[in-house]
Amino acid sequence: MFRWRNLNILIKIVLLAFNGALMMALVMWGISSWQSNLFSRRAAQEAEALALNDLGDIALGIYNMVRAQDETVQQQVNYNLKTARYVLTQNGVAQLSAERTVAWTAANQYTLQSLPVRLPQMLIGGRWLGENSNPNEVTPIVDEIVALVGGTATIFQRMNEQGDMLRVATNVLTVDGRRAIGTYIPAIDPNGTPNSVVAAVLRGETYQGSAYVVSDWYLTAYEPIYDGNGDVIGMLYVGVRREGVESLRQAVLDTKVGASGYTFVLGAQGDQQGVYLVSEGEQLDGVSVWNTMNADERYVAREIVDAALKLEPGELATLRYRWQSPDETEPQWRISRFTYYQPWDWVIAVTAYESEILAYQDVLQGGRADMLRTLGIAGVLILVLVSGLSVLLARSIAGPINRLAGAAQEVAAGNLELQVDMERGDEAGLLAHSFNQMTARLRGLVASLESQVAERTRDLTQRSAYLAGSAEVGRAVTQILDVESLLSQVVELIRDSFGLYYVGLFLADEEREWAVLRAGTGEAGQKMLSRQHRIRIGDGMIGWSVAHAQPRIALDVGEDAVRLASSELPNTRSEAALPLRSRGRVLGALSVQSAQPSAFDESAIAVLQMMADQVAVALDNARLFSSAQQALDAERRAYGDLTQQAWLATLRARAERGYRADSEGVRPLMTLPALPQGSRAVLSAVSAVPGASASVRFYQEDPYTVVLPLRIREQPVGLVRLQKPQAAGGWGEEELALMSSVVEQMSVALESARLYQDTQDRAQQERLIGEVTSRIRETLDIERMLRIAADELRARLGLERLVVRLGVPEGQEMAE
Repeated sequence: MFRWRNLNILIKIVLLAFNGALMMALVMWGISSWQSNLFSRRAAQEAEALALNDLGDIALGIYNMVRAQDETVQQQVNYNLKTARYVLTQNGVAQLSAERTVAWTAANQYTLQSLPVRLPQMLIGGRWLGENSNPNEVTPIVDEIVALVGGTATIFQRMNEQGDMLRVATNVLTVDGRRAIGTYIPAIDPNGTPNSVVAAVLRGETYQGSAYVVSDWYLTAYEPIYDGNGDVIGMLYVGVRREGVESLRQAVLDTKVGASGYTFVLGAQGDQQGVYLVSEGEQLDGVSVWNTMNADERYVAREIVDAALKLEPGELATLRYRWQSPDETEPQWRISRFTYYQPWDWVIAVTAYESEILAYQDVLQGGRADMLRTLGIAGVLILVLVSGLSVLLARSIAGPINRLAGAAQEVAAGNLELQVDMERGDEAGLLAHSFNQMTARLRGLVASLESQVAERTRDLTQRSAYLAGSAEVGRAVTQILDVESLLSQVVELIRDSFGLYYVGLFLADEEREWAVLRAGTGEAGQKMLSRQHRIRIGDGMIGWSVAHAQPRIALDVGEDAVRLASSELPNTRSEAALPLRSRGRVLGALSVQSAQPSAFDESAIAVLQMMADQVAVALDNARLFSSAQQALDAERRAYGDLTQQAWLATLRARAERGYRADSEGVRPLMTLPALPQGSRAVLSAVSAVPGASASVRFYQEDPYTVVLPLRIREQPVGLVRLQKPQAAGGWGEEELALMSSVVEQMSVALESARLYQDTQDRAQQERLIGEVTSRIRETLDIERMLRIAADELRARLGLERLVVRLGVPEGQEMAE
């Protein structure tokens, strides 16, 4: 029977050392394996979190870029609505014809189902808008609006009590290139919910935001159109096609995500649900993947859209799935980070291969396997050496291993700067060297990831700053309508917003021979303006940009052979010339200069060019506004004179000079009583000052008597004198305001009645002329023709006697 006490001391020592070394080796190997696995998992989690945050930052950067573009375009749409409202008001009052109707075949813009409907003609200023579907023929009002501000415009007519709105005048085109008249927006959407646009307009509110128009999505503004009774009879629309912002779309496509990742945009709801709006390389644009399953039979697009619709603004979500692109032979695991921009109904996603994001895990696993393998070999060697050198040698081997275990724990805790200083030639030294190599590789990996994140963060920060500066300039220029003020302020805004050395604005002269400096920043700009600085079109960067309608960049001004140097700007190191383009014309160019070399990259130029186009549109709009204002003033003065002359003729034809109403009733006045001096002063003041304020629109003779002028189109035509009994007290401010409002409405009603009477008189005259002419043409006999003419004129005009004489005036002879 084997007994431990029967063994000699040598065997006991050897066995004790061997067993002790074996147990120690096993324990150390297990501890190292556990610690390395723990470190590997933690490092993987941290690196994966950094990679996902990087994808999220890119997605949020695109989200913020889309939101900035949306706000800029929506401001332009709001300005377009103000202009459209002004044009509509200047064309006259909206009303529905009481006499004529139009038969329409109304098509629902969502379902395309048609129904016959007959509606009164919609009149603006007494003029029918017509029924024009040909884009090459002019439609009044809507084409005037688009000529002023661009985009699209539509006038809708209310179809029924429910509120369905029919397009009766528009420049929105159908898919076949015709004006989309006859299409309508239903008050109830196909899903059974109230249409948000119609609901807002019927409440008397202005709708602003994205809306589906005929066959596409637009950034829009709608407001109600009222008739003379204050009833909503239609609505006015302006809008800009949402995907028409090509620079934004290109910016999304140009966004780089690692070596093989990319960005894409899906529609979330409605007809574009699950449709690629922006795809990788534009290969799948317009293709629906809503019903497309991946290799795992998952509807990936549905999962992304459903998750995105639950997100708050600016919130991100993550999805891991397998997907096969058109150029791949088999599905690949991908990780996508996405967010939802509700105003455009866009799901903005950034995706990358999981293998690329998690490539570092293979490195970690390889290092861990090497470490464990090295530990195993070291353990075997230790066991062999311990068998020969006994306990002392085993202890000397265990010491370095303990050091490495401690170092592994510190590295696992996050101390990647730790280095194990162990100058030994045995396995422990080899293990320490491998351990140091592993920590060095980890430090390099983490530093590389941090560097990439920092670099992309800087790029996004710079792009956000450029976009913020562009938005600030865009907001400013849309609020200035005076050309000279716009020129002087815009260069200062651009210089301050982008931190530039100098900004100058050139405009082409009428002969398009010279680009003339119209505004410049700083003392250098004033000097060049004082000497009337100009550049021939075609010469220099400015002339080249105007001639070719393209930007030109000099990253180092000393190396550009085209650039013309200016002595007033000695510190310029890089320059860009940006054409000012508006409505297919080049108005001039913008010179932006920096004191830093290579200051303008592609993203900066894209933002600056977008801003230059906004400035050009603002300049064009300011010029158009000035011209329209001058024409409007001339038209208002001419129309006011005609109105006053018409009223004078009307009053001369009436025996009554006014009316008096008191407790005895209403009776006409054949002569007017003398007015107090103050009442005559009111009439003179209102007549002399068109558009006078309410403070000169009444005169109080005493606390109980007030006189208010009757004004029609800024021309006085009479007075209303109101007297209260003394027992009722004097006139209060609210009563005066109410009476002023009533008198203004009475003026409008009087003018409408006069216009109606004029129309009736002209119609009677035309009918009389037509009937007399018809009777005269019944015969070709001259004598009978003269008799008929005399009888008809005498009878119809109620004359006592009428003589028709033939011949020539006395003193003249008949021509032979």
